[in-house]
Amino acid sequence: LPIGIGTAKASGEYHSLTFSIWRQWDGMIEQDAPRGVFSVKTLNVYFDHKTSLMTLVLNGAVHVTDITDDQTWQHWCFTVEKDGLLCIYKNAEKVYEMEAGPNPLDLADGFILGGGKTHATFDEVGVYTGILDIVYITGLFTLISKGVSMGEVGTLVEQSVPLHTPHYLGT
Repeated sequence: LPIGIGTAKASGEYHSLTFSIWRQWDGMIEQDAPRGVFSVKTLNVYFDHKTSLMTLVLNGAVHVTDITDDQTWQHWCFTVEKDGLLCIYKNAEKVYEMEAGPNPLDLADGFILGGGKTHATFDEVGVYTGILDIVYITGLFTLISKGVSMGEVGTLVEQSVPLHTPHYLGT
C-alpha cells in the first residue's frame, strides 16, 4: 500500500477488541500525509509524517507515543477495552499503555488498513473480539515469524495453554 488503503466491512460496537498486524515500512517519508497503520470509526493509528512517532486518535483525543517506525517486519498488537486499557505490543513486548476511556469501539465505518501515504506492506492482519492474553500474542509473534500459517497458530497456542485450572484433590 504505497499510497492508499485497504478496507474490510465491519459493524457494531465492541467493549474489547484486539488488532494484530504484521507491517514493514519501506522508509519513504512523505511531507504531506501520515503513514496510516489502521483505523476504525473511534480509533485511528498512524505514524506522524512530521515526527515519525506513532499517534493514536481515540474518541477524538490525540495521543502521541514515543514509538518510532521501523523498516523491518514488525508484529503489532493493539488491545483495547472499554473502561480499561489500550495496550500496544511490538514483537510481543508491551511498548505502550493508556486509559481507553468509557466508550466502546465503533466499527460502523468498517476496518481500514493503511491510510494517508503509508508506504508499508501488511501481512497476517487479524481483528479479534476480546482481549488476547500475552501467551496468545507471543504465540502469534513467535510462530508466524517462524513461518507457521495463521490457521495453525490458534491450534498450537491452544495446545500449549492448559484448558482447565488444576483442582486441589486433597491429601
